Amino acid sequence: SSTTTAPARHAGADTFLLEWAETMQRLASQCDERAEARRTAIADAGGIPPLLGLLRGGVAAQTLLAAIDAIAWLTLNERCIESVRRARGAQLLVRCLTGRFKGSGSEVAAHAARALGNLAASPSFANRKAVQDAGGIKALVSVLAEGPASNTANGAAVALCNLLSGDMHDGSLDSDVH
Repeated sequence: SSTTTAPARHAGADTFLLEWAETMQRLASQCDERAEARRTAIADAGGIPPLLGLLRGGVAAQTLLAAIDAIAWLTLNERCIESVRRARGAQLLVRCLTGRFKGSGSEVAAHAARALGNLAASPSFANRKAVQDAGGIKALVSVLAEGPASNTANGAAVALCNLLSGDMHDGSLDSDVH
């Protein structure tokens, strides 16, 4: 049987990616009077797609965790939310929520739930629709079973509330809820 292995990468590349993701995480998570401007600048500089690219896999767990935490912080900003949606980030976030990271205690899944909740809290219907189209409703409901002690389940509950409290006049979200 044939096996597929990831291409070999230089250790320096892994260190660079980790340092870059941690820097983005630090910049995105600072809550001060410049937070919005900093987050907007990251989106305007094209920083969202490369961060989302790290969620595709092939990076160290610590790098992935820094990247998804940065994305969760960045999705507090409307410009960043739009960038995540345009880059089809909801699909990657749902995959982080339901894939190998699913389960109580997974920080990756908890950050994915938080980011999906931030996307769903956006005033833009297109962002809530992107979460739905990515299978987000089913994925978020499935992690509720982890219970109230789970950060992931709590994040999923908030995300579902955000999805359901938004403007749904066209009724398209209703079909997934019933």
